[in-house]
Amino acid sequence: MLIGLISDIHANVYGLQAAIRAIQKAKADLIICAGDIVGYYPFVNETIDLLKQEKVFCIKGNHDAILIGEQIVEKSRWHDYMLDYTVKVIKQDNFNWLRKLPLFLDLKLKGLSIEVYHGSPWALLTEYIYPDHNNFQRFSSLTAVDYVILGHTHWPLFYQINKVTIVNPGSCGQPRDYKPGACYALLSTEKRQVSFHRVSYDIERVIDKLQTLKFNQKFIDILQRTH
Repeated sequence: MLIGLISDIHANVYGLQAAIRAIQKAKADLIICAGDIVGYYPFVNETIDLLKQEKVFCIKGNHDAILIGEQIVEKSRWHDYMLDYTVKVIKQDNFNWLRKLPLFLDLKLKGLSIEVYHGSPWALLTEYIYPDHNNFQRFSSLTAVDYVILGHTHWPLFYQINKVTIVNPGSCGQPRDYKPGACYALLSTEKRQVSFHRVSYDIERVIDKLQTLKFNQKFIDILQRTH
């Protein structure tokens, strides 16, 4: 079985489309998303509609939980995440779909145990596990798990400790590792291998929309930056 892994779409449907097309071209059997479907970018309903159409296995991220009221943040952060725009445009059925998403997944696929969290197994929505994380040793306590899939950082990650493999596919909507494009990963259950990929898409279409809506320039800059 080949599994496509994506995360942190943040309502950038063009990045999502590019990642899904590439994953489908690789003939993946299913796609898993590690959360943060909304926030920052404006293509809210288009993004959710595509995830539903392609039957992507999704969990909530912190932005999703904040939007539906399961996590409370100060008004300044709500505004910075562009959730005031999101809540105005999201269709009710898509809001309800987000609300019903689980906080984590515990999957058994082809003899492998795969757990999916946005943050970490210890702080489901809020912990950042970056590539230079200083306590990967904690993951060795997950003795019954083969793969832990994470999101939240927008940085690709691969780390093995004992029998546990930790994977973050990076962000297909807003990469923060100074490499433009839509990030995703492929997990082969037969070979027990993970590969990381990045595919280009028409970033200018996203920028045009952001400029029309007068979104913060920083959301444009982060899509293009290389240093």
